[in-house]
Amino acid sequence: MRKYTAVDGVLDNPASRFWLDRRLRASASLVTKKNGRLLDIGCGEGHFLSRMMGLCPEIELFGIDISKRNIAYVKKSVPTAKVYVQNAEKLHFGGSYFDCVSLLEVVEHFRNPSIIIMESRRVLKKGGELIISMPDHSRFRWRLLWFLWTRSVGRRWAHFHQGKLDREGLVRLLEDNGFSIVLVRETLFRCIILVKARKN
Repeated sequence: MRKYTAVDGVLDNPASRFWLDRRLRASASLVTKKNGRLLDIGCGEGHFLSRMMGLCPEIELFGIDISKRNIAYVKKSVPTAKVYVQNAEKLHFGGSYFDCVSLLEVVEHFRNPSIIIMESRRVLKKGGELIISMPDHSRFRWRLLWFLWTRSVGRRWAHFHQGKLDREGLVRLLEDNGFSIVLVRETLFRCIILVKARKN
């Protein structure tokens, strides 16, 4: 997975702010357990952790990211969260520790996403929730949007997407790795897939 930081200027344009707000709102609506422990894998600048802190103050929040700079930023912006510099493919948590794990716009950054799905399952309690959002590469409108975005204001992300999963591929990946699908929906003009799954 490519290492990057997006602290500088990530929300400088209205399109980025709109995209972020819509996907965070949609992802947060899938979290049904309002207490317990939540781990945001690839937490970036902590936007999802910040939103969950406001929505569910009873949740114990954790986050990991490979960027030291992002983690330093989150420690200041979401001081109640426990955040660490870690690789998503080898989490430094014991098994069956979390009630909810989120992978928001993360899966597509890995050539072999089954590794992070298995790690997510390992740290989830039985019956725990996995929340995933990712672009649907089978959609022409997404491919066109990504092409235009990465040749304009989003140039920095041009080479970050390693995987090309679509909706059916993601569902199959989860079911093959011990999850039951609770729901699948789309948002942002049907460009983003949202999946809620439960550990068997």
